[in-house]
Amino acid sequence: ESAESAESAETAVTRILSAQDFLKQDFVEKTDMYFEEEPQRVGKTSLEKFLDYMLENSVRQDKNKNTYYYFNQNLPREDKHAWKKLGERDLGKLYGHIKNAWEHYQTYFEGERPNKVHRGSWKRRFEYVLNISLPSNLYKCKLFRVNIRDAHCNLPSLK
Repeated sequence: ESAESAESAETAVTRILSAQDFLKQDFVEKTDMYFEEEPQRVGKTSLEKFLDYMLENSVRQDKNKNTYYYFNQNLPREDKHAWKKLGERDLGKLYGHIKNAWEHYQTYFEGERPNKVHRGSWKRRFEYVLNISLPSNLYKCKLFRVNIRDAHCNLPSLK
C-alpha cells in the first residue's frame, strides 16, 4: 500500500515549469514524434503546421509584445494563473530551439522517400521544406511571431 500511495503522491504533484525547464524541452525529439504521428503532406503551410505542433498554444504574445508561457499544467489554459511572463532573451532561446528542430525536420526529406511521405509531397519537398530556412534573428521570422500572436487571440484573455 505504501508504494501505491507514494506513486499517487507523485502523480498528484503539480506540474509547474520554470522558464529554464520550459526552454529545456527537447524539440528535436518532439520533431521525431511529429514526423511519426502526423501525416506528412508538404505544401505552403508546412512550416506553419510544424510551428503549431511544436508550440501547442503554450506560448502567446499580446499586441504589446508581452510574451507568456503555459507553466502550470494542472490548470486549464483558460486560467490566467496558468501563464507566466517570458523574457525577450528566453524567447530568443526558444526560437533557437525551434530553428534547430526545423533543421532536424529537413533531414527527413534529404535521402530516399520514406513510406510515410506521399509521392506528391516528396516532389514538392524542395520548394516547401528544404529551401525554407528560418532566419537567425527572432524578429526577422514573421511566421513565428504571427503564430504566437494567433495563439494569444485564440485563447481567452489574461485579465
